[in-house]
Amino acid sequence: VTNYNAFDDLRKKRITHPSLQRLEQVFKGKPHIFFWRLIKLCILCAEFQIDPKLITFVQQHYHAWIDNDQFLVHSYEDDDDDEHTSSDGGDFDDEKQPIPSKKEEKKHYGYEPFLNTLFNDNLCASWLDYKTMLERFKAFQFDTVLIKQLSKSSHFKEAFVRELNDEDDDVIDLFAQFHYPVD
Repeated sequence: VTNYNAFDDLRKKRITHPSLQRLEQVFKGKPHIFFWRLIKLCILCAEFQIDPKLITFVQQHYHAWIDNDQFLVHSYEDDDDDEHTSSDGGDFDDEKQPIPSKKEEKKHYGYEPFLNTLFNDNLCASWLDYKTMLERFKAFQFDTVLIKQLSKSSHFKEAFVRELNDEDDDVIDLFAQFHYPVD
């Protein structure tokens, strides 16, 4: 990328990307991976501002992973299991959802790997990390999408609450302050 000065971004404490066109290539197929890496960077650099163009870019890709009903389809890790179950509740209609093939299922990013990343991948090491993460979710308007998906699927909500309840009480209280379901 020509004429890009990363030191300028560091000096200005700004999280950005020099080329959103090139970033589109990174997003192809796995926008959730970039999202989580960006959130981790946001946690590590809590005092940095996020470029509004980057926020808009990320928001435009929610439909490719979390902001669609396919995200709510339960995926199995066991390759020998031919049955698939889906979430129920809200506007999400299990009967209208296609059952992914084994190949599609391996590519499927549903709520189980999401919850694993959110709560079990050492994304947040402290209450302050969780607070920063939830503030960044709000900045990216990711909180709205996540809470909407939680309200659409009782299975996702139950799994979310179960994972959240493994955290310390002060982290649970923090999620409640940000209007996430905690029970």
